[in-house]
Amino acid sequence: MEGGTTESAATGRGEVKSRARLWLEKRWLQFLLLGVLGFLVRLPALQGQLVWDDQYLARDNPFIKSPILIFESFRHHLFLDSFSAHYRPVQNISFMFDYFFWNTETCGYHLTNIMLHVGSGLVLFRLLLLVVPGLCRSVRDTNYIALSVATLWMVHPVHSAAVDYISGRADSLAFFVAGAAWLLVLSAQKSNRTWRKAITFTAAAAVAMLALCSRETACIWVVIFAVHQIFFSAALSRRAKLSVGTSCVVLIVSYIALRHLPSARPSNGPSEGWSAPTRVVLMFRALGDYARLMIFPANLHMERTVVNPGVYMTSDSWEKAATIEYISITGLLALAG
Repeated sequence: MEGGTTESAATGRGEVKSRARLWLEKRWLQFLLLGVLGFLVRLPALQGQLVWDDQYLARDNPFIKSPILIFESFRHHLFLDSFSAHYRPVQNISFMFDYFFWNTETCGYHLTNIMLHVGSGLVLFRLLLLVVPGLCRSVRDTNYIALSVATLWMVHPVHSAAVDYISGRADSLAFFVAGAAWLLVLSAQKSNRTWRKAITFTAAAAVAMLALCSRETACIWVVIFAVHQIFFSAALSRRAKLSVGTSCVVLIVSYIALRHLPSARPSNGPSEGWSAPTRVVLMFRALGDYARLMIFPANLHMERTVVNPGVYMTSDSWEKAATIEYISITGLLALAG
C-alpha cells in the first residue's frame, strides 16, 4: 500500500513536470517571458538624464521639431554644426517621434531605447529560430540555442551604452530594422505566390536601407546575411544565391549614393595622419576590447580608448604597451571567429 502511494506520487510529479515543460515550450510564452525579462532588467534606464550628445540630438535638434522634416533629414548629417560625418537620418526620425509624444520628457526617450532593445532581442530570437535549424540536430536544440542567445542579448551589461545613453539607440535601432529585413527575406523565400514574393522582397530591401540609415555599422549585418544565404542556406539554388549577392551589392552602392546627399565635410578626426597599418592594428585592438567585454564585462565605461601615443616615448613605456597587445590578438581571433 505504501509502495503504491509512493509510486503514484512520483507519477503525479512526473505529469506536473511534463505539463510544465510543454507549457514553457509554447512559443508565444517564450516571447512574452523574454520580453518581460528584457524590460525589467533595463527598467533603471528610465531614471537617466541627458548626457553628451543627448542635449543636442534629443532637445536642441531642429529636425525633430516637426514631422514634415522627415524627408529633409535624409539630406543632412546627424549633426548640423559639426565636423562629424555621421549619416543617420533614421535615428533623427526616431527622435522626431519621441519629441512628438514626449516633448522634452527624458523618461519617454529612455522608454523608446528600452523598447528598441527588447524588440531587438525578440527579433533576434525569431531570426535564430529560423536560421539555426540548419546547424542543429533537433528542434529542441534549436529552441535551446535560440532562447539562450536571445536571453544573453537581453541582459548582457555591454549593451548598457545602447540603452542608457539616449543617443546610443542607433545600435539597437540598426539591428532591429536589419533583423526585420532578414525576416522579410525568409518570409518571401517561403512564399509560393509570385506577386507576394516580389512585394516582400521589395519591402525587405527598403527596410534594409532604413537599417543602413540608422547606423553605418548595419553594413555588417548585410554582410552576415549574405554569407549565411550564400554558404549556409542549402535550400537556395545557385541562381537564388547569385541574386542575393547581387542585391546586397546594389543595396550597399545605393546607400553610398544616398550618403552623398549631404554636403561634404572636412575630416579632422583623431585618426588623421595615421598610416593604414596603424589603423588596422587599432581596429583589431578595439574589436579585441569589445570581445573581452562580451566574455568578462567588468570595468565598463561609456567612453573607451585603445590608443595612447604617450606610452611609446621610452623603452620602459614600450614594454608596458607590449603587455596590452594581447587585445589586438584577441581582436584578430574574434574577426576570424
